[in-house]
Amino acid sequence: MSRVETRKPDPGVVNRICEKTGCGRIVATILANREIVTETDLDRFFDVSLRHMSSPFGLKDMDRAVDRLYQAVVQREKILCFVDYDADGVSCGTVLLEGLRAFGADVHYYIPNRETEGYGLSAAHIAGMVVPNRYNLVVTADCGSKSADAILAAQQHGIDVIVTDHHEITLEEIPEDVPVVNPKRPDDASGLDYLAGVGVAFYLIVSLRACLRKRGFFNDGHTEPNLKALTEIVAIGTVADVVPLKGDNRILVNTGLDEIRKGTSRPGLAALLKIAKIDPKTITSIDIAFKIAPRINAASRMANADIALQLLTCADPKEAKELATELDLLNNERKAIVQGATEDAELYLEAHPEELNRKTLVLCHRRWPAGIVGIVASRLAEKYSRPVVVIAIHGDRGKGSARSVPGFDIHAAFSAIADTLDNFGGHDQAGGIAISADKIEAFKLALERYAAPILQDLPVEPVITVDYEIGFEEINENLMNELERLEPFGAENPEPVFLSKNVRASGAQVLCGAHRKMFLEQPVSATDRTFSAIHFNIDDPDASLPENFGQVVFKLGWNHWNNRKVLQVQLLHAA
Repeated sequence: MSRVETRKPDPGVVNRICEKTGCGRIVATILANREIVTETDLDRFFDVSLRHMSSPFGLKDMDRAVDRLYQAVVQREKILCFVDYDADGVSCGTVLLEGLRAFGADVHYYIPNRETEGYGLSAAHIAGMVVPNRYNLVVTADCGSKSADAILAAQQHGIDVIVTDHHEITLEEIPEDVPVVNPKRPDDASGLDYLAGVGVAFYLIVSLRACLRKRGFFNDGHTEPNLKALTEIVAIGTVADVVPLKGDNRILVNTGLDEIRKGTSRPGLAALLKIAKIDPKTITSIDIAFKIAPRINAASRMANADIALQLLTCADPKEAKELATELDLLNNERKAIVQGATEDAELYLEAHPEELNRKTLVLCHRRWPAGIVGIVASRLAEKYSRPVVVIAIHGDRGKGSARSVPGFDIHAAFSAIADTLDNFGGHDQAGGIAISADKIEAFKLALERYAAPILQDLPVEPVITVDYEIGFEEINENLMNELERLEPFGAENPEPVFLSKNVRASGAQVLCGAHRKMFLEQPVSATDRTFSAIHFNIDDPDASLPENFGQVVFKLGWNHWNNRKVLQVQLLHAA
């Protein structure tokens, strides 16, 4: 069972937001819940034009990185982009490749295999691939902060490295004489530590264009590119990596969505939208999160991320259709495997209920592919409201993925018990580990010892936070238009959640064996309006639906169908 909590912001704050913005009380309450209350914050939230974008040169080492790239461009040096395999990494690689090629650079890319090579640039990559191919410069995309050994190996062969990343890094891990453009550096004062890896890569390209312009590069027969189209890819990587949609991220995602809505010129993206059944004219950040990102991530989870990068960068519509179809098939295969692994985990927990007395969950299996453990961890963390680490064991080695809960920094936890791990990385809410199979039990005990005092007040049941208790008479097209002003939705700006009491359901039917469609009305309301509703992934499709609910918790959205849009309730909880 889930526990429902309704937020109650200060009425005076809500009134001031109404006065400052002219918005209605419902939207003002939602803004107060997001702590968007000052005049500056409100202006920045609603004015998401690129002119408010921060200066990319505020990022530490950006000037050094640009100087080295300028040299590589004008001297036609051979550049390698070393790209991470997830959706953010693939987006980074796309931005770097297209951006650098627009300046005439000789640039290539490499994406390691998730299963056989793992995350990040290694000394083995330098010896086995960089040196033999005579690259002069390596630029990392969404990785590199933990690659000191690889960077040293490159330097020993006279090969320069530029790191672009956004993962946690300490001052001690920053190598000398190497530009490390990472807003999470302790000595970075830009305030852009919330950027995704693709945001960092985009700012590198924007900064390089400014440098080339200043040095007269575009006065010498070179065409200056318009980089705005790259924000389509920046939007995808930013939403996919679940970084906060605030500040520059909000600007970049909003701009990228607008570019897609105008009609993307990328055959690969157009093919991906078509196969995901997304109308580009109405695309939202939610479409990216639930339809685009999973398909891109499926490439590395089930095969190789090259497929996704080739799709985003290809120019041939026929090839794009073939690649998009391949990604879709991989995603369907991924879903089936994830479902099986999740069921394995839940059966284990049913057989070992004592595990749920712990503040953390560590689960492992020899049949699980390493590429899907992050999704399983995410599902279990959401269901059981505690940090979860899921480990795939192959031979004597384990590769794990972790998902945390608000208030618990999983990266800090891994740092504190690093002696039980071979390697680790990530953010406060998600991370990855490499571990010897014989150390898993020691890791499990150490994580629980570290976490228990921090999580002692953690609720045992999931909590659904409600923004506003609403009557059905308040739900109308005008409200929907106001809610659209709050988009794009994502981390730290989630879709608003509403609660209504004394609701009657009718006309229920189960779709695809997992989703329930119905109609809802509120007899006590001042309106007799009935709303179409959908409840996704219900626990028991065979259970009969009660006619009356004491309360329902839901989101509101438009259901676009046959060139029409209909207001729809997305049910989250009913009791």
